[in-house]
Amino acid sequence: MYNLDEYLKPLWEGSVVYDESVMVVRDSFGNVPLQPLAYKATRIVSVKNAALTAKYLEGTDYLLEDGMLKILESGNICIMDYDEYFPKSSENNKVFATDNGFTVWREGSFMHEKQIAVTYEHEISNMYFPGEQKYDLSIIGKLKNKENLNILFYGDSITFGWNSSALSDASPFLPDWGKLTVLGLKNRYGYTKVVEGDEAFSGIGNIRYINTAVSGTSAVWGLENIQNNVVRYSADIVFIAFGMNNPKMDPAAFKDTLCKMIFEIRKDNSDCNIVLVATTHPNPNIVCTRGHREAFVPVLHQIKNELGNITVSDMTTLHTRLLNAKPYHHMTGNNINHPNDFLMRQYAIMALHALND
Repeated sequence: MYNLDEYLKPLWEGSVVYDESVMVVRDSFGNVPLQPLAYKATRIVSVKNAALTAKYLEGTDYLLEDGMLKILESGNICIMDYDEYFPKSSENNKVFATDNGFTVWREGSFMHEKQIAVTYEHEISNMYFPGEQKYDLSIIGKLKNKENLNILFYGDSITFGWNSSALSDASPFLPDWGKLTVLGLKNRYGYTKVVEGDEAFSGIGNIRYINTAVSGTSAVWGLENIQNNVVRYSADIVFIAFGMNNPKMDPAAFKDTLCKMIFEIRKDNSDCNIVLVATTHPNPNIVCTRGHREAFVPVLHQIKNELGNITVSDMTTLHTRLLNAKPYHHMTGNNINHPNDFLMRQYAIMALHALND
């Protein structure tokens, strides 16, 4: 139901964005505001539900106005009431506290079912370009030769895959960002097959996808469990993605913890490539999730420069730029900290960019 090449196209390339997510919420006065996109649109190509099973009509369901989407109340696009998104009480316990009250929290496909997917044209811009990623990673030669590889993803619930539509059992069943990354590498380098778990393979042209991420975990947990969750797999490349659940950890301690992880990984696997993934942000309205995650970004680059054979996938900066353009609820899977399909795609896109050859 989706085109993988389109879905893994970087935001900073070309003049078309495919199936960017939007969730329409009334303002406190009951009005439906214009819906901003990552770029100012010059033409709307299509608007669909997030499941990609229904298409909305320009002039009936929406209009393009000042580069943004104008949702017509007489149409069929889901519009969430302000009081549903910002409940007045915590009676049902499915809310988180904000500075002035509460905001809704739901797992599964609740948010997904209220979102739409917008494909549009825009003027070419480099506003989201993260910079060149030309590092001397030993994995690149193996990829070009289509050597069999074990690729492992290690982190918290975001890397596990909550709330991708696949894990929410909802159409279009987009997988977690690690699986998307591996599928992108398969296509980029012409691999034959992606295998999971203990599935056997022979010959060449195979990538084994391993995901040992665990929901709710922190970097400290990551170090404590590195032997069983990472070291024993002897992976060719390991993506380490912690930080969401370390909101106020001292950056120096965060760095030390990651360095110790890498030391353990490389004790008997010295050629292992490492990708350090900087986390996205949580919902800025929620009080208890606030912290200084942006302070971890320079730390990751320090580790890269000091230890070698490492690259950085900086989702923190990309998400910051997106949040400067559009609201958090457009890109969330649970309204707290999990990405939706659109933001999962950006994780994979940034991971692939970090492995540019």
